[in-house]
Amino acid sequence: MGVNVFFDEEKLEKGEQLSKALSQAIAASNLSIIVLSVNYASSKSCLAEVSDIIDRKNTQGHIVLPIFYHVDPSHVRNIGGSFQISFEEHESKRLVDEVKRWKAAFAEVGKLKGWHIDGGKLDRPEAEYIKDIIEYVTEKLTNSRSKSASDELVGLDYQKNMILRLIERKDCRAIGLWGIGGITKTLTMYIRKSLRSPEIVMIFIKMLVRI
Repeated sequence: MGVNVFFDEEKLEKGEQLSKALSQAIAASNLSIIVLSVNYASSKSCLAEVSDIIDRKNTQGHIVLPIFYHVDPSHVRNIGGSFQISFEEHESKRLVDEVKRWKAAFAEVGKLKGWHIDGGKLDRPEAEYIKDIIEYVTEKLTNSRSKSASDELVGLDYQKNMILRLIERKDCRAIGLWGIGGITKTLTMYIRKSLRSPEIVMIFIKMLVRI
């Protein structure tokens, strides 16, 4: 499965609103990962992003996964610790309604299930967290796309069940599917979701060259 990643490196402190490119990237995405660090709430651009992401979550079902990086999730939910200080500073400089919107979105992120990386001696290595996150996101996106495909493509269940019967045959060693890239890959991922055996391997060949 191909995953297109948009990584925000923009500095939006000079502007009042989210940049058009960033807003469009969020709108076009199926999933957002929010990495919450100790100074996160001090950034107006980060809070503007969170507000936009949560708005799309509540209106369009956008998937949001928080990573609490060296911060207490309860401080995010309750706007406590360093986050309280950051919001008090915003309240003294920004419009009241704007800060209220930021606070509501920020607190909602704190209520979501995610990963808490506390960085203590007894905590797991960060590499293990990264592995878990990649696997979870891949599965989440695969399931989302498979569900969408099953709702939109006519005859998909018939094709899936036919191929699953072939896979379950004891004399089956390999099955090849040939067709239009997008549709064939979608069908393959839909089949993969229904597989009972984790030992079955799927390989995608992007292009075959005729000699």
